[in-house]
Amino acid sequence: MSLHFPTTRPTEPRERSGSIPSGARSGAFMTGRWDRWRPGLHIAVLLLILAGSATLVVESWLSHRSFAARSTEASRALAFEAAANLSRSAESRLNYSLGLYFTPVASRLDYDTPARREDFARMALEPPREGCAVASLCAGGPARTTFHYDLRTEEWTTTGAPIGPDAAKAIRDSVRDEALNRYKPAWQLAVLTVPVAGKQHIVLYRLAFDAAGKPATVNGLELDMPRVGREMFGRTVAQMPLLASARSRSTAGTTSEWQAGEENGKLFSIHVISAEGLDYLKAGLPAAQAPVLAQYPMTGGLGSYRVDIGLGPELLAVASSGADRARLVTASVAFAASVLLIALAIAQTRREYALARLRESFVASVSHELRTPLAQIRLYSEMLQLGFVRDAREHNTAVDVIVQEAGRLTYLIENVLTYSRASRGELRLEPAMVDVAALLDEVTRTEGPLVAAAGIALRTSVQPGLVAAADRAALLQVLINLIDNALRHAEGTREIVVTAEGAERIVRFLVDDAGPGVPRRDRDRIWQRFVRLEGRTRATGSGIGLSVVAELVAAMGGHATVTDSPLGGARFIVEVPAGAKIERGDERAVAQRSS
Repeated sequence: MSLHFPTTRPTEPRERSGSIPSGARSGAFMTGRWDRWRPGLHIAVLLLILAGSATLVVESWLSHRSFAARSTEASRALAFEAAANLSRSAESRLNYSLGLYFTPVASRLDYDTPARREDFARMALEPPREGCAVASLCAGGPARTTFHYDLRTEEWTTTGAPIGPDAAKAIRDSVRDEALNRYKPAWQLAVLTVPVAGKQHIVLYRLAFDAAGKPATVNGLELDMPRVGREMFGRTVAQMPLLASARSRSTAGTTSEWQAGEENGKLFSIHVISAEGLDYLKAGLPAAQAPVLAQYPMTGGLGSYRVDIGLGPELLAVASSGADRARLVTASVAFAASVLLIALAIAQTRREYALARLRESFVASVSHELRTPLAQIRLYSEMLQLGFVRDAREHNTAVDVIVQEAGRLTYLIENVLTYSRASRGELRLEPAMVDVAALLDEVTRTEGPLVAAAGIALRTSVQPGLVAAADRAALLQVLINLIDNALRHAEGTREIVVTAEGAERIVRFLVDDAGPGVPRRDRDRIWQRFVRLEGRTRATGSGIGLSVVAELVAAMGGHATVTDSPLGGARFIVEVPAGAKIERGDERAVAQRSS
């Protein structure tokens, strides 16, 4: 049966073409374009801030690297100064102490007597004493061997440790050459380094002249280098600061005294090694704590040697500022924090604008969804009002359409209200015993005409006596939403099947269709708000139907999933807690409670 429609449809108020000012249209266009560009502008501003932070960090790093280079040079300069001071001081101590041993032998030949040579040898070869209050007074003579050499007769005599023939010949030749060709009467002592077979012999001597002023005899000694080197460098480290700027004083009352040995041992690593590889001194910090920064080579009264100096952490902290390094670390941490915060801000900005676009789409979709039943209600209401129905049957059909569309409008509004309550955390349900068979009958009465109008059959199947412990209105809304979702994607679908079955402590509802189905990758995503699978059908919708299903089912203590349907489309599965099974004769009581 068909209704008789009027030739002219009721019209809605419409703006005339000239009623909207051009400025308003331009403003609306500019606002829309600004809305499209605004997220990009916000992100660009955040990226510019990030670029500025990165520039500051790079500048801090470059400044730190330049400062570190200068600090390294300063540290090396300090270490080199300490090595030079140690070497010069040890040489000065040696020169001062050695002159005392040559006092018995004078530069005049008439004083060069056996008795004086004996005193000279005794003093130079004297062994170290024990139990002295002052360490420098306990030191023995510096000589390993003393010798007397008569240049006129080539007489050569030694006292102390023997000197090998090769070494003795080399020393005699060197002494003769120096005495006859380069020795100056103004010299008090002459020092020679005589290398023999890879070993250096340090020789000191004084020349005696005859009445005619010609070189006559030589009295000298060969230094006991390992012992003398340890004594000279050891006394220097113990008694004087290697750096005047690193001086530390301890005050007791009004007296200030040097703590040089203690301070040098805390500030430096010290290693003095001869050209032969002998250790003259190894003191101070381990090399692992104070790596060598300066190597000072020297040739003098102590022969050829090298002084290696490393600065300890205290001096390095002065030379290379720890505050500069701390500022770089602080800037780096701040930059990392800014990167994280800006990344979060960008992600949040994109999310907010995406959500805003989804909300705009949601408002437009809801408006469209509400407009369809409202248009039907208005059309048939005006038909009844204007008397365009011809008989009672058309009148009843129009009333049925109005009631059906009003019901549909009610469920659309309920979806929006449920979504709003769930968003605010105000979703409240009232669990009760629900007769599942009666519930499916109501679903058939409500959705059957709408499904039939699309040329699709709605079939239901339920196990006898099923009772669900759920909110009846919420469960009804869940099933209507699932049927409406199947109807929207009904391309190629001839029927929609709703099945209710019981399992252990649950009631399971199955909604099957023969539509395009849901890809596996999207089966978790479709329950989120505003999510619609684009490009599969031409279906429209607000994008909140399935999210409302998920919220309501979860609030009832159930679970909703989707899988493949035997009909070839999608099967939506809703599980809710089961109530007590209806016994024979209790159907009316349960139906009354569930309604």
